[in-house]
Amino acid sequence: MEKTTNIKMGKHDTLRMASIHDFGKNDQNGNGSGTGAGAGSSAVVSVTQAPSKSNGQGQDDGEIDLLVNYNELAKKGHFSEALFRDAQIMQVLSVLASKKKPNAILTGDSGVGKTQIVEEIARRLVNDDPIVNSMLKGITLYELPLGKIVSGSSFVGQLEEKIYQVIDFAQNPKNKAIIFIDEIHQIMGSESNPTYNKLAQILKPALGRGHLRVIGATTTQEAVTFLSDPAFSRRWSDVQVPELSPEQTAEIVLNIRDAFQKHHNVILPDNVIEHAVAIGDEFKQYGSHRPDSTITLIDKAMADARIKRVKLKEEAKVNPHLQHIIAAQPRPIVGVKQLKQSALSLLTGDEKMFEQNADLLENALDDRIIGQETAKTAVIDAVKRLGLRLTKRKRPVSFLFAGPSGTGKTEIAKQITEAVFGSKERMVYINMSEFSNPASMTRIIGSSAGYVGSDSKQELPFDTLENNPYQVVLLDEFEKAHTEVQRFFMQALDEGVVKTNRNKEIDFSRTIIIATTNAGVIDMSKRSLGFVQEEAPKRSNEDIIRILQSSFDTELLNRFEKLIAFTPIQKEDYTKILAVKYNQLIEEAQANRKDLLFAPSHIDIDQAVSNDKLCELAEQSYTPASNGRPAERTIREYIENTILDNPNATQFDLL
Repeated sequence: MEKTTNIKMGKHDTLRMASIHDFGKNDQNGNGSGTGAGAGSSAVVSVTQAPSKSNGQGQDDGEIDLLVNYNELAKKGHFSEALFRDAQIMQVLSVLASKKKPNAILTGDSGVGKTQIVEEIARRLVNDDPIVNSMLKGITLYELPLGKIVSGSSFVGQLEEKIYQVIDFAQNPKNKAIIFIDEIHQIMGSESNPTYNKLAQILKPALGRGHLRVIGATTTQEAVTFLSDPAFSRRWSDVQVPELSPEQTAEIVLNIRDAFQKHHNVILPDNVIEHAVAIGDEFKQYGSHRPDSTITLIDKAMADARIKRVKLKEEAKVNPHLQHIIAAQPRPIVGVKQLKQSALSLLTGDEKMFEQNADLLENALDDRIIGQETAKTAVIDAVKRLGLRLTKRKRPVSFLFAGPSGTGKTEIAKQITEAVFGSKERMVYINMSEFSNPASMTRIIGSSAGYVGSDSKQELPFDTLENNPYQVVLLDEFEKAHTEVQRFFMQALDEGVVKTNRNKEIDFSRTIIIATTNAGVIDMSKRSLGFVQEEAPKRSNEDIIRILQSSFDTELLNRFEKLIAFTPIQKEDYTKILAVKYNQLIEEAQANRKDLLFAPSHIDIDQAVSNDKLCELAEQSYTPASNGRPAERTIREYIENTILDNPNATQFDLL
């Protein structure tokens, strides 16, 4: 129970009771931060204080409410065994046994199990582990949640009182306490939130004396900022916590499986566990690591299976035949399909399964793309290889489509999106002509700290990849972007990851990046390269690189997996494109205007060159420089003009 204490304060104590957010500000009279006390006056302030008050000699009247007793939690069975962490535990014990700087900081990627190492030490303490007890006999591990320190501390004095109370308690030899601070990087604070920074300044001298033993945990990325202060970093000994291997993760899952099966009343077979680890790796969020990524997936898959069983029981009330399914399998079994659906749901918010459908892509390209046989073959081959999934991809699949405007580069990108990811909506389209100067980089990665817009919450183009990394990224008219913008994508193509100025990492490894360019069109049309011959020969990457070197850095071109040259459209192919556009527009028009009847409803593309009307339209609209781009406009205007010329008609014979 808390008690209220009256503290009499003089003019020199005024600032200690200042609001943390107003610290350092002066009122109009030059006093502290507005307590109302003038020079030489005193004020009586009522403050709330924890039940155990420091007497200056250390804490001696029991535990304090700010701390969480890990030993008690371990006795109650709240902590599971941490496997494969003996080496890290021994390192922590070695640091804690040091005479000077007995403070260990656990660093590693998120999800590798840093906190569980501390929990395991507490578990071994209460289970009388001979090694841990020989080093830490009689010790109690306490967690200090930073939120408890800051919560309710609207004045600097209250914040200081709490942290000094914890320090006095932990330094008292009678209490035999070790303090654990999770997410310890927060105590360094920031310019926008200086509250936690106060904790670091108070802890710094206590850590240096060696009377206070602390274990901290933070991610590798955050540790860089945390240890940037030399005076603070030298008080810590770093203990690296590596990510566990797939085999170790599988054994951990096997160890905790019974608890999860009991909680969900669902069965996870032995032969599914290895699949769970592999699926967890394939579909995990960027920045997640084993074993947490796998455990989270299994928990989600079991919960999903449990919900499906509840729905099945409800349906069985009106459909007795379903009772046989329930009777045959009283407890649902989690299979590979359920794991994949749950993994996709965690990653994209949609559990719809998608497969790299090369056959679907091949049919779509045959129906919609006329000519460009070399380009179509290369794209279909790449999608087939992607569907093999022999290894985990660390780089995106990448294409550079080079050729004249109107030859089908963007249309192929749309078909890839639908065939590989199941929907044309799964595309991030970037018009690179909008990024023609170096300052436009801020529209991709945000402004640097301290510059205008650095604190903006406006969505960046690739933020959508955070929610769903399985998308096509289309960089249209790539040659028009500034060189610095082009080089930004060099890292994405090479490493699969790019860091923004907002300290976020964009994961491109599961995307398909397609850049289109009109650069080198004139050189590509020269007879020496075969573009004006009746049958254009295949062009190697080296040929295309040589042509494009005047517009792009060679090292950038080498980052693309496939460089594909698109050939100009001949009049015969243009006539077939008119047929393709006719079929698409008639299907859409018939759906929108059911009161009208159009004939023919479909035309065979191979027979297009024998259709007099299409040949006439081709003769009127085809220009070599425009290639296939005027085709849709030509067909649309022809259909609309036919209707306008016969406003009272309901049937139209178009071709």
